[in-house]
Amino acid sequence: MIKRNKCGHPPGAGLAAGMLFLSLAAAPLAAPRIAAAPVNYAQRPEVRAFIAEVVADEGFDARALRRLFAQAHHQPKVVAAMSRPVLSPPKWYEFAPRFLDPARVEAGAEFWREHSGTLHRARD
Repeated sequence: MIKRNKCGHPPGAGLAAGMLFLSLAAAPLAAPRIAAAPVNYAQRPEVRAFIAEVVADEGFDARALRRLFAQAHHQPKVVAAMSRPVLSPPKWYEFAPRFLDPARVEAGAEFWREHSGTLHRARD
């Protein structure tokens, strides 16, 4: 006759059940990683709905948008960067040097010279 515990189960039944659970839970971790098929964002229902909306509301070209979204791909680093909270906004002197180099300043001055008539009309 097999001994039973207080619950009526044979000794070690709980341990065996726990081991089975752990082995099943850990199986996906031990399985070789298979690269997921690339996602074609243009085929996703929510993207199709968005395309239809901006075509109807803003007059965008549906074919061009489908081509654009078909080329898009998930970038985990970008998602992670966007998900991090900004602790404090950067100070102007921390990011300005990236944008205020001599070539950009000259290009801005050239733009003003080239479009001075239009800019004066817009101001007045």
